[in-house]
Formats: sequence, structure tokens, C-alpha cells
Amino acid sequence: MRNLLESGCLSQIKFGVKILSKGADKIAALGKPIHLEVSDASLSAIEIIRKSGGSIKVVYRTPLLMRYHLKPHKFQTYKELKTPMPPQKRVIKLEKLRDKGLEV
Repeated sequence: MRNLLESGCLSQIKFGVKILSKGADKIAALGKPIHLEVSDASLSAIEIIRKSGGSIKVVYRTPLLMRYHLKPHKFQTYKELKTPMPPQKRVIKLEKLRDKGLEV
């Protein structure tokens, strides 16, 4: 997600990145496999990215971990943040994403 933000593909990230099928035809037009790490994805976008040879990985991040991922220079180097267990609603959503065929 940080690479997408730094490259200018995204202007800001608040809660994560969700890949939708609206721009999937542009991904298919690239003709190259893309490997993405996102917060969510639609089923049709998953299929198109897989057809091009790419992959999608879903990562759970709290708001603090998202800031740490996007701007690591603002955190002290000797402290490492650990990913906590997601709340029950998020666990159910992650299980549904895994059922879609995503790596969670």
C-alpha cells in the first residue's frame, strides 16, 4: 500500500485499499502479473488479477499499524508494533475473503 501511495496511484489512505473491478480492465491491459497487498477486493477484480498471473494478499491493520506502515520514519526504530487479533466482525469478514480464494 505504501508503494501505491508513493507512486501517486493513490492520494491518501485512511483505512486501507480496496481493489474494485471498475479499473480491472486497465489491469488486464497491462499484460503483466501484479502482486498486491490490500485490505479488501471484489470478486471480479480477484478473478481478473488472477487471470493475468498476479496475486492478492489481504492484510489486517489497525489505524496505528497503518500509520506505521505508511510512515515508518515517524516512529522510533527500537520499537516494533505487533498485529493484534482483529475484532470478531473483522474475523468473519476475513474468513469470507479467504473463502473467495484470497491469501489472508
